[in-house]
Amino acid sequence: MLAGLTAGAVEDAEARATTRPLADVESSGAALAQSPALDALAALAPADRVKIIAEVKRASPSRGDLAAIPDPAYQGRAGTWSRAVRPPSRC
Repeated sequence: MLAGLTAGAVEDAEARATTRPLADVESSGAALAQSPALDALAALAPADRVKIIAEVKRASPSRGDLAAIPDPAYQGRAGTWSRAVRPPSRC
């Protein structure tokens, strides 16, 4: 399965490279216009409150679509957790 995923990723990258070469991407300045990456160590440093990193997984290569989640950021802010990952009520 991993070999298939890797092959698919390589095919996707090669297809993108034919439509927009890396040199064009690098010279466009679009990447530099983006906000800088967050400091993961600072974000996870000890603090007065619990910090959580979560992944909203909409699909799986082996199982296909898992859930219809049109706005994962809203879902996270709203606290609409699945039962499998809902934090205990004392948190």
